[in-house]
Amino acid sequence: MKNIYYAACLAMAVFAFSSCDKFNGNIAPPNQELTFFKYYGHVYTQTAADVAQIALDGGYLVFGSTTSFNSESDRGLYNNFYVVRTDSLGNEIWSRSYGASGYDQIARRVIVLPEDGGFLLAGTRQRIDFSTGQAIRAEKRVHLIKIDMEGAVIEEGILPDAGNNPTGANFDYELSDIKMLPDGNFVFTGTTTNVNTNKPAYNALTDRTDIYTVRLFNNTITNIAPPAWQAAYGFNGNDFGVAIHPSRNGLIITGTTETYEGNDSQLEFIVVKYVQDFPGISNQGVFGDIGTNLVAADACYDSLAGVLTIIGNERISISTGGEQVGRLAFMQIDVPNVSNTVSRKSITTPCIYTNGSPEKAGSGSQAASILLLPENAGYLVTSTSVRIAGINNDMHVLRITPQLQVQWDWLFGTGRTLEKAGKAIPVLKGAPDGPQTLGGYAFTGTFDFGGGNTMIGLIKTNSSGELSTDIGDE
Repeated sequence: MKNIYYAACLAMAVFAFSSCDKFNGNIAPPNQELTFFKYYGHVYTQTAADVAQIALDGGYLVFGSTTSFNSESDRGLYNNFYVVRTDSLGNEIWSRSYGASGYDQIARRVIVLPEDGGFLLAGTRQRIDFSTGQAIRAEKRVHLIKIDMEGAVIEEGILPDAGNNPTGANFDYELSDIKMLPDGNFVFTGTTTNVNTNKPAYNALTDRTDIYTVRLFNNTITNIAPPAWQAAYGFNGNDFGVAIHPSRNGLIITGTTETYEGNDSQLEFIVVKYVQDFPGISNQGVFGDIGTNLVAADACYDSLAGVLTIIGNERISISTGGEQVGRLAFMQIDVPNVSNTVSRKSITTPCIYTNGSPEKAGSGSQAASILLLPENAGYLVTSTSVRIAGINNDMHVLRITPQLQVQWDWLFGTGRTLEKAGKAIPVLKGAPDGPQTLGGYAFTGTFDFGGGNTMIGLIKTNSSGELSTDIGDE
């Protein structure tokens, strides 16, 4: 398969240069104006999280985590945020790392700020204590950093900080997704162990995490400005927030909930709709199939149709532990943009499960992201395909029809290591202020070269998901 061929060639090149401090792969096809496959990073580990296209020059901002930029004695021990800005061909312009000694920085999302205002980096910071000789991790916090177009820090904030929430010092707060509102402020969702004990059917024995949602205000992320509001919500089991989408009259939060009936529990998708200006819940719904556990990974929202499409995984057993690997699970929910209704799109339409085409199915998949394509053309999905557990994972990219059927899918990887999928975006052709058409896709992932060395990959394909060598393909 030609997709895997490119990755395998580059893997050999990286091994050949493993003694160098830095390697930036450059084996794009001859017509790399259309497609390319690039790697970024240094020795130790780099982990991909997100990617955004920059309207100013058509380049990309790649976001992830790295253990390569700590002090010499601490290299490989904890992560920093890692940012690579590229041109439109994926060639690195500059790269930066952001973090502090003794803290693990896990990257999640990047936002390109309007009017060339720079970028917002969003993720989770966790304190690491090495005093006992072991890495003791505690106190997860949401970490936001604004940087300018050249990577200089404008401002940053840790939420909640001691001033904002002194009673929450012993709890964890994690960010999964963040969006910018039309007024320039931010909303985000994630997970917290500071559960809401006043919620319906609270149970201290089973209720350990809630969906954490925050609305910021005054267009600032500094610690001295507390949020406009923050809220924890869920049911009597564990709840996790994974995606947030603004609508005309609210915020739509997608996640996973663990519901209990007696001693039996089930994992299901949950959709919660908040009033945007204060933490009031206008509606919510829990959705699943009887006897099946569903874990949400991402969602996209079609505001014109009022349809939320969720991608996740079927989980065979709640007690499995570790990463959620199973068949991919798709579900569509009606969330109208002009009312507070939250309901399953069709009572006769079940959740749709797939691992892709049979020849690429593997033994399971871990969903990563879902992208709504322009002009209601369907969806692009990224996932990690588990070929042989613990031995071989590939990055799996699937084009899904509006009817949630697989149109085509491709694997990217060396065929013998542990690759992991990241986020995908559409690549648009045309002037930013004029008509634009879909020119392909860009997506990021983590590629394993063995010996504890992983690097971030940025892949640009044509509109068929291929690394084309024929200039006529586009």
